[in-house]
Order: sequence, then C-alpha cells, then structure tokens
Amino acid sequence: MTFARSKSKEGPDRLRRRLLVAGAAAALCPAHALAGHREDLQQDWDVIVIGTGMAGLTAAVSAREAGAVRVLLLEKGPLVGGHTLYAAGSVAVLSPRRQAPIGFTDSVELWIQDAIKAGGTVLRPHITRIATESEAAVDWLEGLGLVMTRTAYQAVGDMHPRSVTALGLAAGRRFVIALHENARMLGVTTALNTRAVRLGRAEEDGLVRVVVKRTLPGGEVRDEVLRAGGIVIATGGFTADVGRRLLYDDRLTVDVPTTANPQGLYFDGATGDGLDLGAMVGGHTVGMSNIILLPYAGGRLLDYVGGDIYVNSSGERFMNEAMPIYDISEAILAQPGRTCWVITDSRSRKGGTLGLKLADGTVRRSNTIEEMARAMDVPVNPLRRTISEYNEDAAKGLDRRFGKRIFTQAIDSPPYYWGREAVYVHMTLGGLAVSSEARLLDRRGMPIPGFWAAGETTGGIFGRGRPGGMSLITCLVQGRDAGRAAAERSLALKPKAKKVEK
Repeated sequence: MTFARSKSKEGPDRLRRRLLVAGAAAALCPAHALAGHREDLQQDWDVIVIGTGMAGLTAAVSAREAGAVRVLLLEKGPLVGGHTLYAAGSVAVLSPRRQAPIGFTDSVELWIQDAIKAGGTVLRPHITRIATESEAAVDWLEGLGLVMTRTAYQAVGDMHPRSVTALGLAAGRRFVIALHENARMLGVTTALNTRAVRLGRAEEDGLVRVVVKRTLPGGEVRDEVLRAGGIVIATGGFTADVGRRLLYDDRLTVDVPTTANPQGLYFDGATGDGLDLGAMVGGHTVGMSNIILLPYAGGRLLDYVGGDIYVNSSGERFMNEAMPIYDISEAILAQPGRTCWVITDSRSRKGGTLGLKLADGTVRRSNTIEEMARAMDVPVNPLRRTISEYNEDAAKGLDRRFGKRIFTQAIDSPPYYWGREAVYVHMTLGGLAVSSEARLLDRRGMPIPGFWAAGETTGGIFGRGRPGGMSLITCLVQGRDAGRAAAERSLALKPKAKKVEK
C-alpha cells in the first residue's frame, strides 16, 4: 500500500516545466512523494473517488478545489492512470477560438447530430451539458500545466474538426501525469492496491460508506470501512471482463484483445467493478450492448483523419476513412481474415507508438510502392493505382470513390509506413445511469444521495458508437461535475455529522 499526501504552492508555469522532464513512473506511482510509508488509513473523508483514470483524477482535483479538505483516490492496481494512460488523447471541444482559425463553426446541436450519426440513440441533455462545458473543461486542463494544441483537428471517428490534444507524444500519459501531480500538490491522498468491494447508502449521519480490501507491502490483505460525504465511481468500463462482454456480443471471445492490453501481457483493470458497486446502492445499468471496437495496435499510426488509407488484400481501398468508428470497425470485420493494411508516409504526424511498432515489426517502412506491395503480398498494380487515385483526389479535396472530404496530405513522400491492422475491444458505452450532471440514478430516475459516477463507468449517453474525441471530454466534464458536487455535499453535512457524533 502506498500513500501520498503533501501540499505545495508550486504554480502552473513551474509545474509545466517539471512535467516536461518528470519520469512517467515517478508521476504514476506516488511513492516518490512520500517522506515515509504508513499502513494506517483514516476512516473519515470528505470525498472518496474510486478509480484514477481521466474521470477519477479530474473528480479528485475538482473536489479539492471546491473546498473538500480530505480527498481520497482509490486505485485497485499498482499505478494510477487507468485506460487514459494508453489513450491517443483527442479531446473534443466546442470552442470558437480553437475552431475559427480553420474556418469551422460548431454548435451544441451539431454535436448531438454527429453523436446520432455515430451511435443512433443519444441522451440530448447529457451531450448538451458536455458540449456546453467542454471549453471551460479544456481551459481548466491547460491551467493545470498542460500545453495543448491551439487549433482543432478532426479526430478519427468524428465528423468534424473539434478535437485538441496535449502537445508531444503519449498525450494520454501526459494528462494522467498533470492531473495526478496537481492532485498530489493539493494534498489529495492516493491509495494504490486498494480495491473497493462494497458500497453502503447514507445513514443517519448522512455519510456514505465503502468497504475496501488493501494489499499491504508484505502481501497482507486488510478489510476496512471508510466514510465520506460523497463518493464518485470512476472505475472505467468492462472491456477486460470477457465473460461480461460475451453477454452482449458473442464475437468478443477471449482471443479478441483490448486496446489497453493488445498483447495480453499487462494489467488491465477495466473489469466492470463500478457497475457492481453502483448496483449495491440501487444504481442500474443502461446501453450495455454498446461496445466499441477499434483498429489500434497494428498499422494505424494516426489519431486524425486525412493522412492515411486502409486497403484490403487486393490492394484497394474499401471504405471512407473519415467514417464513425463503429462503421470503420464493421468494414474491417467484413474483410477476409478480418484484417486490412494501413498506409501513410513520412509527412504524417504519427503517434507515440511508432518506435515500438517499428521495433517489433508491426509497422514497416518501404521506399517504393513496389517494395511495399511485395512485402504485403498484395498485387502491385492495384496498389499503385489506389495510391495514385487517392493522391489525385487529395489534390482536389474530394474522394471520388467513397466521398471523403477531409485530406491533410497526399501519400506521396517515401518512405511509406504500413502495417496490418485488425479491430480490438476499445471501450464500453454501457454503464451506470446518471443525470446530466453525473448524479447516480436509481431505476425511477431519482438521484441516490451521496453518489456520483463519471467517465466510462456511465452509460446510455451515446448509442452503439460515439464521435472521436468525445470520450475524454465526457470524462473531464463529468469528473468536474461529480467532484465539485461531492465536495459541496460533504461541506454541507459537516454540522450535521458533528451533531450526530455528540
């Protein structure tokens, strides 16, 4: 068990410089902040947040900023970050100053319409809240010391240019480091290897309860009961729970990996814990069959539209690469062997996985189309014709075959970067029913006092798919709403709690 608790007056400028040089392991494992280790964990807290991904970390920092003094982050794994650690990092934002420079005018209604195109059914009040609060949330994130892109781009799976990200490689990791460093400096306590196993509704004192199992450094497991004025459930989805996902899609057998653990070698904590915890206090789940599949761990290197193409075993394109993620995945699943090839060139802005993919052979480089075709074992003439026609269309800004209108470049600057791609289980859109401001709801649609949920733990906001970039912004907006509201409830309860103690 590791705890971190300290306070600092360090400003955002100095933090920004530290983030540029800080080691990821030190920031993700809070032991580096300790003056020493201790095994005791106090029983009473203002706010307890279960989960340390984007939503959970955001909730903890927001709770502390809203006046909660004793804030606890619970993480069942050995380090903070959850799936956000592996996120490409696109964050959708409705922001005129970020979108006007590229000539695009966005709106709340367009967010809703794009979400409908991506997933069918949506919850309008929730998406309205997310879109309306998105600019303030991104501004807040920048205020924590992150340097974000100045203008918006079109993320993979979105229909319009409305995403920004952290500058540099591994944006998801940068989000986690910045958020956790700010939490630590504000005095938030982080408890690693501590799993929440049961929740209890508010009692006479108004406090809600959580039972945890803590694994101590020597391996001893200790059960403890903690109390708080508010609890935020932010444990992520259930992509790593094969049995649970098979209940909703029989294609998602154990041999279909997740984007967070594509080789099956790492810890993946997305096993639906929050869904079970929410049910213990009267919460219920919605939209559980909505599971997103995503091309990720193979030849795809870009998280934006317009710099790569997908071709089949015949060397031909077979889809509009600017389609919603659901449609992209279904198109790949329809190909022989459920795989395809992804091709880009030297000019594109590649993600942080490039080095690893080149090292293990997942992605290769070729100086000519002929060399690439031979290595792929696809017919050279169709591949040459495919790339030539695509480049002609890119120059004109219109895809004659599939109607794509987003082009950032032609693919004509060798070396070519390419690799085989398949679909992976990426995220679950089903989860706990919440209000538009992240209150946990019972089956009657009534808020359950003292409980909130945020991020991928929540469900029903989007349908079978969601536009690219809208996952992380949902985590940010819901996390901020949940953390602030939990803090307000805790502060309001303090006089009552003191009276009950007497």
